[in-house]
Amino acid sequence: APAETPMSPEDVEAAEKAVTEEEVAGPVLSEKEQKRLAAEKRREAKELERKAKDEQRRAKEKARQERLLLRESRRKGARVGAEADSAARADSLAHAQLLQAQRDSLAKLAQQEADTLLPAPADSVGGEQDSLVRKMFAYHNVRIFRDDFQAVCDSMTGFSLDSTLHMYVDPVLWNDNNQVTSKVVDIYTLNQKIDRAVFTGEPIMSQEVDTSHYNQIKGKVIESFFRDGAIYRTDVNGNGQTYYFMVEEDSTGNYISGFMTVECADISFYFKDQAVDEIVWRGKPVYSIYPMDKIPDSQPLTLPGFVWEGKRRPSKEQVFNRTFRPSERNEYDKLPRPEFPITQKINLAREQLVKENVWFDRNDPLSSEALEFIRSIGY
Repeated sequence: APAETPMSPEDVEAAEKAVTEEEVAGPVLSEKEQKRLAAEKRREAKELERKAKDEQRRAKEKARQERLLLRESRRKGARVGAEADSAARADSLAHAQLLQAQRDSLAKLAQQEADTLLPAPADSVGGEQDSLVRKMFAYHNVRIFRDDFQAVCDSMTGFSLDSTLHMYVDPVLWNDNNQVTSKVVDIYTLNQKIDRAVFTGEPIMSQEVDTSHYNQIKGKVIESFFRDGAIYRTDVNGNGQTYYFMVEEDSTGNYISGFMTVECADISFYFKDQAVDEIVWRGKPVYSIYPMDKIPDSQPLTLPGFVWEGKRRPSKEQVFNRTFRPSERNEYDKLPRPEFPITQKINLAREQLVKENVWFDRNDPLSSEALEFIRSIGY
């Protein structure tokens, strides 16, 4: 066998450096292990913060006891009480500041370590959002009137965080002469105007041609888009069905010239001046066109589940001109206040303490030093 070639000093140094770097680098942690370590760090930070809060609570209790002793000493006229007040105030304030600094440093450290292990999601909600999240709940015979749309339903919820309204139980939405019915309606607003509406649960969108003929659209999900309060596009996704009456114009005015039925996968309707301007059928549409005088008796003119809900449409007067029952507060204020045995016992005991010079009712304003002491202990 050939003799082994001896390693040069440079090769030996390079090998030792590679081994050292490998030992320093250590094993690469998996994503699951990183998450576990981050969770442990957060738990440790919370435990330290809890201990700090307990320490602060004990400091407050100690300050309260000292305050009671101070009051007793002031009642007896001792000057030592004022000095104890100043010392207790200084100690309590310094202790509270120390605890606050410890909690801030621990929270910052835990957040930094968690951030190094787990990247923040791109779509996570930040901490700078408004702390006031308004919620609205309406029940039974809900009516909505706006210049750009009107709606009715049985129950509704609203959230200011994402500017949404959610309508349940026989909801109906109107925009001009367009009507949409479904089991659930989700309305999204932007700058105080309707921006988008999503209809799920056997949705049907209809448009009044005249009092006896209505254009109708049906699908699994209907999504309408609005611009400046007016509808400009509607998408029907899944099992699209269309009943459409074709309108023409002559010297006497507008008249219905034909009736068209279309079935396909998806449909898009484009509106102009609140009227259908363009229709796009997708997914191998199957259609039939009939002159009005040659529509077969077997061909219905309305889709299953269609109902024109014009009688339920609310007016401005129905929503804003409501009468309210007058307040009965003045009548109830005239009634005698109830008396409770425990209250009577407390009042008697208080009167006895006043007579014995144990309890003093004071209404004089607090000094600036006393107010500062109260704020320092968290009251």
